[in-house]
Formats: sequence, C-alpha cells, structure tokens
Amino acid sequence: MKPKKLIENAPHPKGFWGKLMLDAMNKGHASLSEWGLSFLPEKTFTDACDVGSGGGANVKRLTSLCEGKVYGIDPSDLALKKSSKLCRKEIKAGKVEFLQGASSRLPFADGSLSLVTAFETVYFWKDISLSFDQIRRVLADGGVFLIVNELSETQPDKYAALKKIIDITIYSPEELSSLLKKAGFSDISTYSEKDWICLLAVK
Repeated sequence: MKPKKLIENAPHPKGFWGKLMLDAMNKGHASLSEWGLSFLPEKTFTDACDVGSGGGANVKRLTSLCEGKVYGIDPSDLALKKSSKLCRKEIKAGKVEFLQGASSRLPFADGSLSLVTAFETVYFWKDISLSFDQIRRVLADGGVFLIVNELSETQPDKYAALKKIIDITIYSPEELSSLLKKAGFSDISTYSEKDWICLLAVK
C-alpha cells in the first residue's frame, strides 16, 4: 500500500503530499483513463465536464473529443492550481476552464452538457444519489455519463485497510448501475477488466 500521508490526500489534495498525489493520479491513472474513454461512442461531443478533475490530465484528454469547452470541477485549491498549469495552453485557447465545486451542486444550466465524466472519484461523494441527479440535470437529452474506477467491491474486506485510512465507499458495478437507474439514466452499459470497471449511462 502507498504511504498513509499520500493516501490521506486522495479525497482532497493539499500541501506536499497532495502535490505528490496529484502527480500520481495523472501518471498512474493514464492507462485506466484511456481504457475507460475507449468505450465512449464514436462521435464529437460539445461541452463536457470532468467531475473531480484532480490533476487535470483527463480534462486535457477530453479536449480531443469535444468541439466545445471542457470544464474541470474539483473542491481542492491545489488541484485547480495544478490542473490549470497543465492545461494552460487549452485555457488560453478558450477550450478549458476549471471551477471550484462539488458533484452535489454543479454550476451548469439544465441540459447544457453533452458529456460528463468521473474518473476515480465517486468513492468520495458524500451523497452519490444527489450527485447522479445533478449530473443528469446538466446533461442534454442523449448526453453521456462515463464512470471509470480502478477499485470495485467484488471481494469482501479486500479494501479494509484502505477504509481505515480514508472515508471511502467502494461500489460494485451492480450497485452503481442501480443508482444510475434510480437517477433516471437509461441504456446503461458496464465493462470490466480485473478490478477496473467502467459504466456508460445515457440520459
């Protein structure tokens, strides 16, 4: 397991260990992110948002898939600072904007986005049902919500040690699919590889 101080900074990076965690997210999650993005339908999206954008690497990836603007939402000041530095060219070109906020209260108008992504972050959402409601609200009809996780609750107590360090809820694909259906999403597809899971839901 990674050092405790590093793990403690996963939900809300700050300080020295937060910087290390954001670097680890950008580098260590690259393969996972590319794998998850491969399941998106082959089309060009308009405006999009990566919720829990962390170090900003996935926002940068999304710019090649979107003809509009890509937003990154994160509660961490440090994450916003680091991601803004990573995407400074895209920000200058008007392609990217980072905003401080949370999944439970998204600062977008109803039906204004065509794609919302959540990489390695739903574990930390205090009210996941409210967050899913918010995401469905900001998506246009036919909009896509992509969830990509490297941890899946498939074995009892597998993550017991991790749960002692941080407040984290690890979901099974079935649990996430059920929550998405309750939020009103349709056409939900699930993909898995080892412990990696990806869910694609359409409004």
